[in-house]
Amino acid sequence: MLLRDARQLFIGSPMRFPRSSGVLLHPTSLPGGHGIGIITPKVEALRHEFGLPGMAILQFAFGNDPQAPTFKPHSYVRDLVAYTGTHDIDTVVGWWMSSGAGDGTRTTQDVVKEHAYARAYLGFKDDPIHWVLIRAILSSVANTTIAPMQDILGLGSEACMNLPGVPSGFWKWRMEPGAPAKKSPQDLRNWLHFTTVRLYSAQG
Repeated sequence: MLLRDARQLFIGSPMRFPRSSGVLLHPTSLPGGHGIGIITPKVEALRHEFGLPGMAILQFAFGNDPQAPTFKPHSYVRDLVAYTGTHDIDTVVGWWMSSGAGDGTRTTQDVVKEHAYARAYLGFKDDPIHWVLIRAILSSVANTTIAPMQDILGLGSEACMNLPGVPSGFWKWRMEPGAPAKKSPQDLRNWLHFTTVRLYSAQG
């Protein structure tokens, strides 16, 4: 994963919650509230009570998702974990290349509208879509951003980690040794340097 402010990912002791909550997090848990599905005011109140950041998935920002407005970077707040995508959905490239045919959530016309909206909002034409989304979250005000390795490598649906409700065929993707080296590390650092001023320098 490509992380900004990875210090927030690892905490030295379990988070403290009210005794009545019955909540216990492992010290290495990512302290983020799950921001997809049906999010009610009570859920938001509970998240704020426990001091958990919200969650935004940029891949869902341009279609029919009810939370699409809050998933757009101009709506982000600092207390947020912003993702290009997650392990439970297609990769960015797989999502972008899908025609919508056979898709349970999008029609072909939905995809056409989604692409047009994304191009207009993000201001790009032929740039690689995975870098466009990575650039967008890194340039946002969100305190923490996460891009799965499949998105950094620009992989398609063959690298999708999981699709909920599908009983088999997933959780098999593994990054091949040396895969990141296929893209020059210096070129990667240069690209990130020129597209965002908020990147923490990587060592090694």
